[in-house]
Amino acid sequence: HEPDVDLLRLLPRPLQEELRVEIYKPVLMEYPLFEALDHCSHRTLAKVCNNSMSQKSLKIGHELFAFNTKVDSMFFCVAGHLVYLEGSSNMVDIGGSADDDIVPEGTWLCDQVLWATNWITRG
Repeated sequence: HEPDVDLLRLLPRPLQEELRVEIYKPVLMEYPLFEALDHCSHRTLAKVCNNSMSQKSLKIGHELFAFNTKVDSMFFCVAGHLVYLEGSSNMVDIGGSADDDIVPEGTWLCDQVLWATNWITRG
């Protein structure tokens, strides 16, 4: 994660911004809206990479978001996978059951926040 690498802060700002585009653009290009944005304006997509993107790691069994919670971020699963439980399921429910929805690497979640205000999660 970027905040964990002290040396990055010593780089000139334009180089830091270029690195962020190199890191985040391939992730964003998986989503059709951002792919279209890149075709229209590389500069605007670079601003998204530099002003709107961050990384978050989860340990096994930890929640990315909870049921019936307002979310204001879209998420991309870039490594590993997530387990999506619809409704107010308990953590005890996680365990590879046939009813678990696996969210594979390369998938996005909560893209509704891009066009809906006050979006509430359903899982």
